[in-house]
Formats: sequence, structure tokens, C-alpha cells
Amino acid sequence: MARRRSAVELKDPEVLHIPCPQCKQQLETPVEMLDQEVLCPYCKAQFQLRRTDSIEYKRRRQQEKEIRERKAGREWLNYAIIAVVLVLVFLLFLIFSSGGG
Repeated sequence: MARRRSAVELKDPEVLHIPCPQCKQQLETPVEMLDQEVLCPYCKAQFQLRRTDSIEYKRRRQQEKEIRERKAGREWLNYAIIAVVLVLVFLLFLIFSSGGG
């Protein structure tokens, strides 16, 4: 009888892509190696592996920024629509109130 593997066992280890600060080559880095000093295998530069330097982290931050900007844009659009409606209601009020004279 075949043993079923749990979802945890099947999940691949998380790997981040961190560019070397000197030669910009991307290093595939398991999360277990974060915060360690390493030597770049391409240029031999020594640097610390940080999550904040990873391509994935920067991509996620950029996506979050774009979402915030879209939300802010929608808020301003809503305020503009409300302002236009209020101006139109005010103008209609002036037209109808002065017409009965």
C-alpha cells in the first residue's frame, strides 16, 4: 500500500533570488541561508543574504505600491463624482428656485 504524502512534505522549499551587489548575478537562495555571509560564486564578493534584497521581495513591494496607488486613484475619482453631483444638484436648485419668481 502506497503511503500518502502530506501537503507539507510535497511543498518545495522556498527559494529566493538575490542578486550579488557587485556583479548582479542572481543567486538562488533557500530561506534557511538568509542573514548569512556568503561569497558570490561568480565574482567572489562577500555579502549578506537578506530577504529585502531578493527579487521576490522587491516585486511584492512594487505590487503593493501599485495597489495602494490604484486605491488612492479610485478614492479621488469617487470624491470627484460626488463633487460633480453636488454642483449639479445646487445648479438645479438655483434654476428651479429662480424660475418661480
